[in-house]
Amino acid sequence: MLLSFVSLLLPQALPEDFRPTYHFVPEQNWMNEPNGLIKIGSAWHLFYQHNLTANVRGDLGWSHATSSDLIHWTRTASGDSSYDV
Repeated sequence: MLLSFVSLLLPQALPEDFRPTYHFVPEQNWMNEPNGLIKIGSAWHLFYQHNLTANVRGDLGWSHATSSDLIHWTRTASGDSSYDV
């Protein structure tokens, strides 16, 4: 009973509180591990498999992001559409 009362007084964690700060993650849904991290000029390019419709593996397509420092990422429009895995 006391524990229930204490939990009401503590601030509730928002889902964003648990998102990685220095690891790339998509804005939503499931992604596979990064593939094809390459540097062209001063820009790093990260390609990854991404489910645009759900937070589970399946319905995969390729997505792409770029960075100049490997910390701050710019997501580009999703690339390839769904394909068979």
